[in-house]
Amino acid sequence: MRVLLAAVALFVTHAAADLPTFSDNEAAAYDKGAYGNVPMTNLNSVGSKYNRFLRSVWTPEVCEKADDQHYVLAPHSFILAHAGPMLLDQQGHQVWFQQGFSTTYGLDVQTYKGEKYLTWWTGNNRMRDHGAGYYYMMDKNYNMFRKLSAVGNDLDGDLHEFTITKDDTAIVTIYSTESHNLSEFNVTRAEPNGTDVDAYINESMFQELDIETNELLFEWRATDHIPFSANYGGPKGKGRTFNGAWDWFHINSVDKDDKGNYLISSRYTHALFYLDGRTGDVLWQIGGKNNSFIDLSDGRATNIARQHHARWADDYRSITVFDNGEEGPRNVWRSRGLKMAVDTARMEVSVTADAYHPHNYTTVSQGSAQQLDNGNLLVGWGNTGAFTEFSSDGKEVLCDWQFAALFAGKSGGWSAGAAESYRVFQRSWKGEPLQPPDINFGSKESMLYVSWNGATEVRQWRLEGSNDVSGDSDAWKPVSQIEKQGFESNITVDSDKYMGFRLTALDKNEESLGMWALNATGITETLFLAAAQNLKSPEQSKKTDNDDDDRLLDGSWHLATISALAGAFFALTLSKLWQSRRQLSTIINSDASTTDEVFSEQLSNVRKDFASLAQKVLGRSRTNHEYQLVSGTSRLNSQDLEDSGSIRENNKAARVDIEEKHAGARAPQ
Repeated sequence: MRVLLAAVALFVTHAAADLPTFSDNEAAAYDKGAYGNVPMTNLNSVGSKYNRFLRSVWTPEVCEKADDQHYVLAPHSFILAHAGPMLLDQQGHQVWFQQGFSTTYGLDVQTYKGEKYLTWWTGNNRMRDHGAGYYYMMDKNYNMFRKLSAVGNDLDGDLHEFTITKDDTAIVTIYSTESHNLSEFNVTRAEPNGTDVDAYINESMFQELDIETNELLFEWRATDHIPFSANYGGPKGKGRTFNGAWDWFHINSVDKDDKGNYLISSRYTHALFYLDGRTGDVLWQIGGKNNSFIDLSDGRATNIARQHHARWADDYRSITVFDNGEEGPRNVWRSRGLKMAVDTARMEVSVTADAYHPHNYTTVSQGSAQQLDNGNLLVGWGNTGAFTEFSSDGKEVLCDWQFAALFAGKSGGWSAGAAESYRVFQRSWKGEPLQPPDINFGSKESMLYVSWNGATEVRQWRLEGSNDVSGDSDAWKPVSQIEKQGFESNITVDSDKYMGFRLTALDKNEESLGMWALNATGITETLFLAAAQNLKSPEQSKKTDNDDDDRLLDGSWHLATISALAGAFFALTLSKLWQSRRQLSTIINSDASTTDEVFSEQLSNVRKDFASLAQKVLGRSRTNHEYQLVSGTSRLNSQDLEDSGSIRENNKAARVDIEEKHAGARAPQ
């Protein structure tokens, strides 16, 4: 294999590039805003910044988990320079960040057909307390796998829920502004002609979707099953105009159990509802005005208020929920992570974990509660920029993190949206990016900065140098092998020893994850990538004497192949056009549309023949990912991010039956 390298000479030392997380002895200064309201650190390899977290409480035997465990969150706010979906390691260092999705809610790792995917919602979050956007699934190679939309005319996917069920279906929430009779609240529409008295509400809905086809499987609407009287507080002036619709229910989470029934959370009824999976009828509820359970904890289980993120736990014997605690039955402005035991045979409920933060956070919006594999409770504090791991009973703070100064504001707190994350999880994730690392030389070309976005398995970086421009593998000499520190590492380069070099990423067993040729301007070639099937490292190729695979790594072979394919394509094109000319001669008097059809058909055939020939010349059929690898990139396809109008059009017919079913329920009542 030949790799031509630019003349760059090296001698190397190492230092961590991105700064460590703030520790407990810096907490007071952090919260006073001494490092900024949302502290950041520079990344030289990518030319941007990322959030620098505060670790105020750290219990090593608990917080230092397996290498595959990551914090999963999506910070956002109007002052946050680095907003969007991200993964953190157990030390609080960024592992992965996705550009272009600054308004992201509900980032999670979910399983679909046995494979793990990063999932999230992105769109417009300024839609009167709900959202209008789409749902995304990204695979372990960070390629977009699916983009889902709500089904129905004028319906947009809402930000509050995107969960994948054990049936490999997706559940999403939707808000729709509709007309309803609110005469019981003395609210009528403010219309110029005054003829229509029906007022406006924000209908709360959820849909279950087929992930493969985006087809509608099930739909539920709050007004079909729950009366407006279940709301706390009433319209309070809302409902008279379309833009001032009354958000009376506010659905914010949905979970499906093994019986096919649904557990949902309603913010403005202060209740959790358990729904029949066939009819949508309410089977029971926890909290609210029509609570179904005996509370064995003196009301501490059923007095939830404006809660979020209700999830089954312990094989459907318990429920975890984030209780915002703002207003409501408790009349205590103090948020908590809550776990309750639920006995549906005896209709009894009791608190098993009550997790309050020592700073008495009051989270007015958002929030999450996750039971971890060790039984502990991870609480995300929503619009308060923090998350905390508690002991299983919620009494002890074991690991505590912040990504915004919480006491920097004049009013005494930054718990009102300086930076926030809708939910925070801890999940197992193994990322295998196909794109190469980002590298950048310092201004004097004496410092090499390197990072590999999303590569969860990198533990070391190895740098090798050579004075043999032919690229003979035996000529490569070890220069430096350093431990990866944080997201970005840097290597001091001295210019007088080697003419060229290559960089290798190593896992915990010092096995190669990837190898790249470098020059002073950056990466010039991908030599090996473990995540790409059928590509082998130079050492593996040498051992097997597989000349065909070795040629795949040779730039000169690619040039010859491209030339051969271009010539073949030209010959095929001439042949097909000659056939088209003969056909056209017999229909010369036909209209232009007939002529266009013939040319379109022949062009399609040329493309098919070219693709077939390309596979034969290359000796194998490559996937799209592998073609991206050859060019050294793996990026989101523009089609992945385009408007999903075609998907929604295809689902209009599928929605007809649903619309007819609910026609009566949507009439004034």
